[in-house]
Amino acid sequence: MHKRFNDAGLCIPAKHYITDTSAKLRAIMKLVEEGVYHQIGLQQFSDYLDGYSFKEGFLLIFDFRKSKEYKQEHIPFGDKEIFAVWV
Repeated sequence: MHKRFNDAGLCIPAKHYITDTSAKLRAIMKLVEEGVYHQIGLQQFSDYLDGYSFKEGFLLIFDFRKSKEYKQEHIPFGDKEIFAVWV
């Protein structure tokens, strides 16, 4: 039997390729903790608003952490006004 990649359930070493992604996950978590992804997200949203010639928009942020904080905030970003809500 040939091995294959499994992305839909339990991995069985005899049937599936298994890779160690822990280093990549640590690097991503470091960027998240430093707030880099938040800035990237704001820039992407600002670019999206540019596509429609909008100067303001609503951004819904899903926070899946156990210690999440429900909040809302007006964020000036470049020439845009972004109303962000964390849920």
